[in-house]
Amino acid sequence: MESVVNYKDCQVIASEGYHKIILCKKGEETVILKGLKEEYRDNLQYKNLLKKEYERGSKLDHAGIAKYHALIEHPEYGRCIEMEYVEGRIFADYIKENHTEDEKMNIITQLAATLQYAHTRYVIVGNLSPNSIIISKDGDRAKIVRLLPTLYETTKESAETSRYIAPEIRDGLASIDGRADVYSLGMLMKALGLHTTHYNVINKCCSRGRTDRFMDFDAFLEEINGGSKHEVHLSPKKWLIGFAAIAIVVVAVLVFQNVDINQMANNLSNNNEEVTDTVNSAQISPDTVEAKPKATASQNTTAADPMKAQLVASIDSIYKPWIEWKNNGGNQADIARNIYKLRKQINRYYKKAIQGMNNEQRTAFDKLFIEYKAQKEQEFSAGVGDVSAQQ
Repeated sequence: MESVVNYKDCQVIASEGYHKIILCKKGEETVILKGLKEEYRDNLQYKNLLKKEYERGSKLDHAGIAKYHALIEHPEYGRCIEMEYVEGRIFADYIKENHTEDEKMNIITQLAATLQYAHTRYVIVGNLSPNSIIISKDGDRAKIVRLLPTLYETTKESAETSRYIAPEIRDGLASIDGRADVYSLGMLMKALGLHTTHYNVINKCCSRGRTDRFMDFDAFLEEINGGSKHEVHLSPKKWLIGFAAIAIVVVAVLVFQNVDINQMANNLSNNNEEVTDTVNSAQISPDTVEAKPKATASQNTTAADPMKAQLVASIDSIYKPWIEWKNNGGNQADIARNIYKLRKQINRYYKKAIQGMNNEQRTAFDKLFIEYKAQKEQEFSAGVGDVSAQQ
């Protein structure tokens, strides 16, 4: 972290919580400095929170998350994060505008894809609210601009903001997972007035019991789009450009790599029968993982081992043909066009596996599933770019 003085035309922007937000110029570029308000500036705990937020944000590279450029020491504002400036308005202002349902759902699916990406990088946003999202002036693109490392500042937030935070976070639970962000997204859908047409989806997102929510954003996207993968809405001109680009990529792949996409998809589809058999044979039996009321910590660990072994075997069998195909020449363009098939296989496995589980078993299974699924997705995407955010 270096002391930096090459910022000019600095303008403080009103903000809630402990952050001080400064809009300024760095050379010809407009950037945001996120520092601490005067009453928190010398508090080591808050300075560390700022540092941790930068560490979380700097490892993420996604169009839906404002870029975290650097952690600097400013001579006037103290420790600050230099961030990408997004010209637009906050989500809270977007809500007040007159938008169609398609436009609103386009924003929601953008956010779902972004959160899905963050979760594969083991980042839970946890504080998603109308004040932590910017809707860009150019094209109405949604960008998350706050990634708090803890919920220490929850008490500093307004009641209006804190109601978007999942109840398990407000209750101070030590174990938080991606379903906290599912809750927040459901609350954002409510705020947009989508509760009449997407009543069931919102209710599932906003359930107080997290085991009743969507397990991840793949399942969320599949549900809101009737079991098919959602495509973010594009203008006719952009659609034609995108279609032409895909056509060029496909022709190039077929000519230079001799990859038959249709044959590959058929082979993977045929393999579904084998995968389904594996899922059924590895079905989690409630008797196998039945929890005993007075089990010791050691006994609980032992009880979870067969659950994990069966889960790993099943997910590995689903990913195996995909990883083999990737290693034999599959590239990012091909994967992006077919990734939804893999995700549907994973979701089918999950729905079968949880049948008959009680809440305690489901909670244990969900934790294992989320962690191992993220591990396999990283393994699959290694060397071909980020496919986790492809929508």
